[in-house]
Amino acid sequence: MKTPLNILVVEDSKDDAELLLRAVKQAGYEASYSLVQNAKAMSSELGRKSWDLVISDYVIPGFGGLAALKVLQESGLEIPFIIVSGKIGEDVAVEALHSGANDYLLKDRLTRLGPAIDRALKEASQKRKRSQAEQALRESEERYRRLVESCPDAMFITSDNTIVFANPAAVSLLNAASPIDLVGKSILEFTDANFRDLVEEHLRQALEGLDGPLLEEKMLRTDGTAVMVEAIARRINYHGDPAVQVLCRDISTRKHFEAQLLNSQKMEAIARLAGGVANDFNNLLTVITGYSGLIRSGLQPEHPLQKDIQQVIQSTERAIGLTNQLLALSRKEVAAPEALNLNVVLDQILPLVRRLMGENIETVANIPNVSCHIRADRGQLETVIINLAAHARDSMLHGGQLTLTTENLKLSRALHNQVHLRPGEYILLTIADTGLGLTEEYQEHLFEPFFGTTQPGKNTGLGLATVYAIVKQHGGQISCISEVGKGSVFKIYFPAHKPSQRETVTPPIRTATGGRQPVVLLAEDEEVLREFANLILRKHGFHVLTARDGTEALRLADQFDGQVDVLFTDVVMPKMNGTELYKHFTQKHPNTPVIFTSGYPRNILIESGLEDRPDYEFLQKPYTTQNLIDKIREVISLHRPSGS
Repeated sequence: MKTPLNILVVEDSKDDAELLLRAVKQAGYEASYSLVQNAKAMSSELGRKSWDLVISDYVIPGFGGLAALKVLQESGLEIPFIIVSGKIGEDVAVEALHSGANDYLLKDRLTRLGPAIDRALKEASQKRKRSQAEQALRESEERYRRLVESCPDAMFITSDNTIVFANPAAVSLLNAASPIDLVGKSILEFTDANFRDLVEEHLRQALEGLDGPLLEEKMLRTDGTAVMVEAIARRINYHGDPAVQVLCRDISTRKHFEAQLLNSQKMEAIARLAGGVANDFNNLLTVITGYSGLIRSGLQPEHPLQKDIQQVIQSTERAIGLTNQLLALSRKEVAAPEALNLNVVLDQILPLVRRLMGENIETVANIPNVSCHIRADRGQLETVIINLAAHARDSMLHGGQLTLTTENLKLSRALHNQVHLRPGEYILLTIADTGLGLTEEYQEHLFEPFFGTTQPGKNTGLGLATVYAIVKQHGGQISCISEVGKGSVFKIYFPAHKPSQRETVTPPIRTATGGRQPVVLLAEDEEVLREFANLILRKHGFHVLTARDGTEALRLADQFDGQVDVLFTDVVMPKMNGTELYKHFTQKHPNTPVIFTSGYPRNILIESGLEDRPDYEFLQKPYTTQNLIDKIREVISLHRPSGS
């Protein structure tokens, strides 16, 4: 089977053209051809179809073989070109080959045409393959160049630890103006002194072909600042010589978030511990407070033990303040939220802040004449302001200025700096001082309990830890910007709140009217506390049914012939806890009000599986005699039918 071949013949003699085609056929090819005699016709035919071969006579009136070769070359097509001639000198043949012809032969020796075509086609095929390989190589190099230049990770190539290449990301990482600032310098020059030995060993192992692990190191920018990176080094060939390719990724942001997560977990663990301690401590304080009040009420005003009892009560009140701070750490929700104007709260507490700061510290309040409404617990909000003011006072040993500022803030997009805020409206409270300032180390641990302050030998206690917890419970964010010698600025972002009309109206509390003796079902597992509550309630005219746990309380309610007016129960109890008791009790007594009490904050009810509903009340331990009586009477009054 003959090989098909498309031939463009440049010839002015049809007889000579037929001789050429006969020779092609004898060589084993099935030729399809076109005959042209000038440059215009040749250019037209070259663009009309795909040609395998061009055969041209050397001498054509007004044209010729070299001219035809030039037309082919100008077309940009890579087609084998063979020149034939009646007679041609050696110098002309050499010129033709130098010009780009694949071969030449004489018309009286056309037996050589077949081998010449074979050789020309083979050379053309090889040339195309080389061209394709070169093009593929160029494209590969271009892809690699673009990959390196667009790579978000910094890439260095080093030879003997000297930088010989740096991509744009590397220039940006080290804050250089261009690669010129880096090339020719040792990569160790941009490595923190504490990491240089480790990095040098990492590079040496990479050059030996050992694939080392990811390495975390600190690099130094051209401006002297440091950046934490994750690096990996691999051996490569660079311009024929062994070299090391180093890829570095900036992990400063990741490290920052990891530190925040670790601190959050640490604060959560502290909160759980604080809540447990406060719960047990509150049970004891309730008993101490209650019985101290009973003893004092039983003594004459001039009795010598009155002063001693007063000291016990005052010490207990200080202990209650400490447990309240512990509870603030453990709370996940605000204790008693209400709609507040932050500017009004700040204005009312300013006299106390000024007394706290003393005469040598000036207190300045920049309070705009606008409303800054938030939903917050007033007592906790005042605790935040006082604790931050106390922290500022301790840093201004020789006087200074404390500045308190409020403003309405509207974010159209998320804020991610020291704080992370979604778009929305916020109230910003700024408390700034001109004190000693804080080092970076202290700022990292600033909101941890009992971490040292700027004053040697002194610690913050629970102050700033309480501030942090309260702000978080209110859905806010807090940040501190401080520099040694230049003071500190605390910024607190509270979600803005639009108070409804209902929030501005306090419903009247109806007092209980006369009638039968009210019945209280008391469930408390602490024996001393149970006896105290029983004693107080009986002294104030209540009939009390006491139970050690939820199971016993249900049994007493079933056995009692009369009506129970209120269930007063602890939350955490053995056998059956308070929330389980509530669910069983209200099934049989749906109209009987329930009061929960606990040393834990109110959110212990939700954590115990109870929905936050308005059909029960909560009394925080430690409670005083008056707190207990007032709460019981208030609840019974609100649930007692009119006229009873």
